Amino acid sequence: MSAARRDALLGHRASRLVAIFLASWVLVRAAPLEAQRLRVRVVDVVGDRAYLEPGAARGVRRGGRVRFGARSYEVVATTDSYAVIDITGRPVELGARGLTRRGRSREERSARLPAPTPLEGFEGQWSPARRPSESQRPRYVPLTSALASQRVRLEVRSTSTASIPLDEGPALYQTRLRVRLDARLAQNAPLRLTTDAALQLYFGDVDQRRADASRPIVLARQLQLSYGEDRAFYAAIGRLRSAASMLGTLDGARVSAPEVAGLRVSAFGGAIPEPTSGVPAFDAARFGIELDYAKPDHAWRPSASLVAYGSTFSGSLDERRLAGSLRLLPGPVSTGAHAELAFFDANNPWNAPVAQLLSASVDASAHHGLFHWALRGDYRVPERSRWLASFLPAGYFCVADTDPTACATGNDPRWSANADVELRGTKLAGGATASYVTAPERDTTQWMLLAHLRAVRIAEIARVRWSASVTRGSLMDVYSTRVALGAAFLDGKLDVEAYYRPALRFYTADIRSGFDHRAGAQVLAALARDWQLAFVGDVLLGRDLDALLLQLHLVWRPTFGADG
Repeated sequence: MSAARRDALLGHRASRLVAIFLASWVLVRAAPLEAQRLRVRVVDVVGDRAYLEPGAARGVRRGGRVRFGARSYEVVATTDSYAVIDITGRPVELGARGLTRRGRSREERSARLPAPTPLEGFEGQWSPARRPSESQRPRYVPLTSALASQRVRLEVRSTSTASIPLDEGPALYQTRLRVRLDARLAQNAPLRLTTDAALQLYFGDVDQRRADASRPIVLARQLQLSYGEDRAFYAAIGRLRSAASMLGTLDGARVSAPEVAGLRVSAFGGAIPEPTSGVPAFDAARFGIELDYAKPDHAWRPSASLVAYGSTFSGSLDERRLAGSLRLLPGPVSTGAHAELAFFDANNPWNAPVAQLLSASVDASAHHGLFHWALRGDYRVPERSRWLASFLPAGYFCVADTDPTACATGNDPRWSANADVELRGTKLAGGATASYVTAPERDTTQWMLLAHLRAVRIAEIARVRWSASVTRGSLMDVYSTRVALGAAFLDGKLDVEAYYRPALRFYTADIRSGFDHRAGAQVLAALARDWQLAFVGDVLLGRDLDALLLQLHLVWRPTFGADG
């Protein structure tokens, strides 16, 4: 073979090798591209969205592109079986076929988040959360304004009571029908009529019992016509339930000026009804002024009242009094105080000093979480006036001297103190109460300790209450305990409870002791939306009395529409 032919053959073989190499390289490069391509088909079109098959399980990624001919669309959502593209303004036909590239979604390509810090790593970094109630000061809204839109509020309460001795003696029965009405008489003016009156009927030997005058057939606690609202101008006339914040019933009038910077001035005057029967009387009159202050939007919510009043009896001056009270409510704490001074003539029949402290008290209570406590101290001497002396015996006003019509001293004070502590849980609560009362000039004392425990929502319906008390005093000592079981049914519309209370009683004037037993049950029922029924039965068995006590209460509170 010649050299020329050999060179040609070698060149041809080299060309073939180069061609094979290039073809292999093209095939190797083309195979991955073809493997990355994925055919998709439009299986549904809804609005501006087209749904394709397959989905993420075959490699269609969210954020990728799908081409249908010359148009390209972005994949906006994927599931394992479907992919979704946005076709707004560029519709595609159902069944159209396109191409996309396999790949992972952007979320899959993103870096893995670091492991979360364990809770122990944050220990001690957060201060205790501050309750919103500790910093919020909601605007004060008086209840009278909230209820002003209701034209008529009515309550009719019927109470029947029977006291039946189990040994000897006549039974005593009482029936009372009490009506309370608060009606706004004008739609566009705060003119209201308020009544609270009762019809009382007694059966038995009532007329032969003492203090029969204290059981009138008709008893009116309130019957007044008023104009105005709370803390604004206010005027009332008729039988007022209270002449002032620390005074009782008055047949007369009261006028209050509008509040200015929390201060308000009021004046009142009228006749004093009889203290025992409540019957109107005109031989005694009472008059006075009141200055009160209230700042409910302040952090301490202070309120105070100062009342100066006097009275006349049988045409001459009788009472001269000055009374004041103060209350503060800083957060969870409530504290207050009151005092009343009386001024007498130098030759008064009770040998009372010209100026005397009639009563004074201080109290405080607070709660912190489950813990609640309250303290109260009280000092008082008997009420004294010529008007009261015309109704009550002389022994009511002071310690009697050897002459039962005269007083040995003008003081005769009574001191008392009370303390309460309690833990209140959602299902279990318990606490203790202590009280002490003494009247030094009568040489009498009495103290009492009471412990109580209650468990509620047992099986969501039942409750148990237990208490035990010790009372020791100058007249007698009593040791007792009480157990009560109750349950609520029909979402609270029916409630029943039964109790038993044994007591061991020691009289100072009798060396013998004796047990008293008391047991009873009560049933409370919401018969309808406006009707409530209560029945209470008690049995008393002891040295002093064996009796059966029965009570039936029926209450009707109709609901009237607002301004209807």
